[in-house]
Amino acid sequence: MEGELNHYKKIPASLYLQLPFCVAILKGYDYIHEKANDCYLAFFKEREILGKSLKSLLNQVGNRDLIKKLDHVYNTGEALSNYRFSSRVDKLLKNYNISCIATKNHEGVSTGLIVMLNEYVESTIISDRENF
Repeated sequence: MEGELNHYKKIPASLYLQLPFCVAILKGYDYIHEKANDCYLAFFKEREILGKSLKSLLNQVGNRDLIKKLDHVYNTGEALSNYRFSSRVDKLLKNYNISCIATKNHEGVSTGLIVMLNEYVESTIISDRENF
């Protein structure tokens, strides 16, 4: 198992950025945007985010619950999977899932996060009697 974990640590950051959903690599406890793929950059549209703190961006929009979740991942190393949050985009309220893992140095100390983000649409179960 230890060999498997070491294998995944050697995967280059550029490979994560080719994934078909929004991905960013954040450094340090302030979660400075070090790298991000085009999908992630489009999420922040008119903002230049590389080199800027995700934590300060989230503070600006008042999303302190998400900051607490990210801090928990950074401090404990526990992954966050499919945490749902809403954000206003172009005067619309959109829903998103965020998942992330902590990155660690060779001593096992957290050095940042890899964040994966995707939009989701809620579905409603309908009965067989309902027609469209």
